[in-house]
Amino acid sequence: MRNPELTPEACFQKALEIARRLQAKSWELRAATSRARLWQQQAKRPAIL
Repeated sequence: MRNPELTPEACFQKALEIARRLQAKSWELRAATSRARLWQQQAKRPAIL
């Protein structure tokens, strides 16, 4: 079984948390955009925007 912490979704979430903590807006935008692209490829829609 895969470690749920190593999923792409979890990695993007962690990247967002780190970027926010560091107040690195460009990295936050990059992580959010990459996560949105992943969702698009998986035909997922976020529950809350």
